[in-house]
Amino acid sequence: MIEIQLYNQSSADFTQIIDLDNITCTIRLTYNIRVGFFFMNILTENNELSGLKVVLNFPILYPHRALFPELPGDFFINKVTNEDENTEFSYENFGEVYKLIYYNADELAEWWSGNGF
Repeated sequence: MIEIQLYNQSSADFTQIIDLDNITCTIRLTYNIRVGFFFMNILTENNELSGLKVVLNFPILYPHRALFPELPGDFFINKVTNEDENTEFSYENFGEVYKLIYYNADELAEWWSGNGF
């Protein structure tokens, strides 16, 4: 499990370049205030996906797995603190209360089996 460090945390727009499973990924997250959700773009050398709606605690690439065969894991947004159980996910607490996490293939398989899938 890799916690992806976010920079410029006071912004509703994040871009990060990171190597995951020997694949260089450019990740961009933008927060749409009107609908209250983050949307994710991911770019690798061979593929690009834009406008993925980010849902908490669920694999982000799951519906698009066939488009990213070279990336065996998946991304999650998980709440990592228990400070306030009712803290809503927004750009204001992204990177502190909620984190972007990458699960490798083994961790992803464990997550699927542990969640009844």
